[in-house]
Order: sequence, then structure tokens, then C-alpha cells
Amino acid sequence: MASIKGQASLEYLVLVGIFAMTILPLAFLFFSQSSIRSEPLKQEQFNTAVQLLKQAAESSFAQCPSNKSVLLSLPSTAKNITIEKDVGELPYLKVVGEKNSFVMPLDIEDKSNKVVVNGAVVGTGQIRASVSCSYDTAGMPTITIGNEEVI
Repeated sequence: MASIKGQASLEYLVLVGIFAMTILPLAFLFFSQSSIRSEPLKQEQFNTAVQLLKQAAESSFAQCPSNKSVLLSLPSTAKNITIEKDVGELPYLKVVGEKNSFVMPLDIEDKSNKVVVNGAVVGTGQIRASVSCSYDTAGMPTITIGNEEVI
């Protein structure tokens, strides 16, 4: 009687082992492939958000003084988007993520090279960002970006 119980438990262990050897690698493969496929989607979310912010900044500058509000959907890998300007250069949006960063120049007429820029959009998910253009006390246009609210 003991040998029958031993044989049954050995058969059960073999069956569980075969099951685990087939299911675990398949599950690992499935989850690793799904994360690889989501990377282009996150990059596309970045590109779309930056393009919307860029258009709002250019439009705000063209209609200065003005205020604009943009709804952005930033992926979980986003850290921030800042607006910056190097001396003698046109303003640009700098996007920083967990794994990469890139810049996108703004297409604005700045013949006098006196546009002032500042601000950042920080966060992930649905964010309502503000983009404004105003004149400072010296009469120079200032483009500012920032978070209005996280939705």
C-alpha cells in the first residue's frame, strides 16, 4: 500500500514539474514581449505631448501677450519638459525621460535674440499645462510653461 502512495505522489510531482516547466517560460516570454512593445507607445506619447506643447508655445509667442492651456498625456517614464534657451540660439523644449532625452527647437522669430524663457512641466499621466507669453518691464517677450493641474 505504501508503494502505491509513493508512486502516486511521484507521478504528481512529475506532472507539476512538467506543467511548471512549460507555463513559467511562456509566462515570462509573454510579459517580456509586452513590455518591449509598450516602449514605442511611450515614445509616441512623448512625441505627441512635446508637439502639442511646442505648437502652444509658438502660437502663444505669435499672439503675445497670450495664455494657452494644453492637455498633455505623459508616459510613466517622463521626468520633465523644460523650455530653455542658449545664448545666441532659438528657444527649445528639452524633454527628459528615464532612459533618454531629446530637444525640440521652437520655430519662432527672434531676430533681436531677446526672448526670455522659463518654466517646466513635471509629472506623468494627464497634465494640464499652461503656456503664456508676456512682456517684461524692459519690453522683452517672455515665454513661460508650467503645470496647471494633474488630472
